[in-house]
Amino acid sequence: MPQIPEPTPDELKDIPVGRRLELLELRRQRQDAERDRRRQSKHQWFNSVGILIGVLAAVAGLVTTAITWRVGQDELRTTREKQVTDRYAKAVEQLGSDKPEVRMGGIYALERLMADSSRERRTIIEVLAAYVRTVR
Repeated sequence: MPQIPEPTPDELKDIPVGRRLELLELRRQRQDAERDRRRQSKHQWFNSVGILIGVLAAVAGLVTTAITWRVGQDELRTTREKQVTDRYAKAVEQLGSDKPEVRMGGIYALERLMADSSRERRTIIEVLAAYVRTVR
């Protein structure tokens, strides 16, 4: 809206009273409009800050979830490796038993472990081959 200069006091004296009231009403309307614009600007600023905080909180939640998932996966992997190691050690221990049924259980345990852990296959085959060589 183009700015109209305020009338000087001398100009106001020459303006009829009705017209002066109109000018005062227009001034009040402009001030109200300016006040509303400022208020709306503040609201927009607060809304923008609120949205930014929400986005940052969501990103922080996603990062925390990713880190937690990664740690959980590492712990799971460690637990599985420990379990495989324990099963392997027990099966090899059974191979050294004096009782044939315990030795047979060790062979079956190694077979099962070989099916469960492809990483340990080669080692298990070598252990079974060494066992067969010593039993003869």
